[in-house]
This record gives sequence, structure tokens and C-alpha cells, in this order.
Amino acid sequence: MKVLIVDDDEMVRTVCSGMLKILQHDVIAVDSGESAIRTLQSAEIPFDLIFLDEIMPGMSGPQTLQQLAYLGIRIPVILCSGREMTVEEFTGAEELRPRAVLGKPFTIQRLQTAIADALR
Repeated sequence: MKVLIVDDDEMVRTVCSGMLKILQHDVIAVDSGESAIRTLQSAEIPFDLIFLDEIMPGMSGPQTLQQLAYLGIRIPVILCSGREMTVEEFTGAEELRPRAVLGKPFTIQRLQTAIADALR
């Protein structure tokens, strides 16, 4: 599976990339919502899943999700946050909601659960 990680924290990108590689996924990591949009629009091979940080400078996770929907990019999103939250907190159109949420820090087991939830 091809996964895009979007997080402004280099350590989070590194740790999450490492976990996903252990789980046999192909990973590309970027540091902003703007970079994510450019990466998704120029990808020759489509992504299967996006890990999206909730709070970032510039374009936040929810703003990035909104821009993806506007552009017609329909890829399952796991929203990652330093606070505990649930998918039910997100209202509105389905394309504006993440498929799963994941609180930081997380274990590889919680990561696997979030992936399974997002791909259902």
C-alpha cells in the first residue's frame, strides 16, 4: 500500500514512516498540507491512504481535507492529533471527514487498528 504522511514535525514523520515500513507499506512523507496537495496532484502512482496531522502551520489538517475534497481527491484519511478525539467529532459531508483518528503518541498496534478502520 502507498501511504502519504503529512506532519510538520520531522520526528513524527520519521517514526510513523518507520512503523509503516515495518508493516510493509511504501511511504512518502511531507511537512505541510500544501506539500501534500502538490504531491497528490503529481503522483504517477495513486496513494491508498493519507496520515494527516490535525494542527500544522499554514494549512491545517481539516483545511487540507477540505482542499482534497474540493479537488476531488478521494483517498481515505487518518487524522492524527496530540489530543484524544473521535471521528464523530467531524460533521458535514463524508468527504470532509477522516475515516479514522489516531492520538499521538501511538503504538504500532494502534496504527494497525487505525489503518483497518480507515480502509473499511
